[in-house]
Amino acid sequence: MNRVIFCSLFFALLTANAALAQTYPAKPVRLIVP
Repeated sequence: MNRVIFCSLFFALLTANAALAQTYPAKPVRLIVP
């Protein structure tokens, strides 16, 4: 897989995770768990 595409998808997941966390502050959704 191309590294640029992988970084783009990873960044998109981070933005979606932050957006969901702001939309539902009572239930923080963590798509990426370290």
